[in-house]
Amino acid sequence: MQQFSGISFLWATFSLAILGVIYALAYFLLTHKVSKDAEADYLYKSLNGMINKSITKAEYTGLFTKKHKPRKFLYIASGSFFILASTWPIMAIISYLLECLYQFTGRSRVFEPGFLVWQFCIFFGVILSWSCTAYCIVTLYYKRATGPLVNKKGSNK
Repeated sequence: MQQFSGISFLWATFSLAILGVIYALAYFLLTHKVSKDAEADYLYKSLNGMINKSITKAEYTGLFTKKHKPRKFLYIASGSFFILASTWPIMAIISYLLECLYQFTGRSRVFEPGFLVWQFCIFFGVILSWSCTAYCIVTLYYKRATGPLVNKKGSNK
C-alpha cells in the first residue's frame, strides 16, 4: 500500500478554496465600508464648499467607490476560484495530450502512463497553468487600474 507523507493535493485545493472565500468576504465587507466613507466624504465636502454643486451625491459616491474600492481582494479571490475550477480540466487535457504522445511514439516506455516522465509533465503543466493564470490576473489588475479622482464635470470647486 502506498503511503503519502506531506500535504496532499486535496488539502492544498481545500486551502486555496478557503483562501478565496476569505478574500471574497474581505472584498464585500471593505466595499461596503468604502461606500459608507463615500457618503460621509460627500457630506463633509458639500457642507464645507469643497465640491462643485453640480455633482450629485450618487455621482460622487460612484466615483469615490470606483477609485477606492479594494480591488486586490477581488482579483485574489477570483484568481483563486479560477485556479480551483480549471485545475482538474487542465490535468485531464495534459493527461490526454500525454496519452496521444505515448501512442504517437509507438508506445515508448519513456512516455508510458503513470511513470516518472508522465507524472513530471502533469505536475509541471499544472504549475505552468497556475502561473499563467496568476500572470493574467495581475495583468488585468494593472490594466483596469483607475486614474486619479478628478471631477468629470469641470474643476474641483
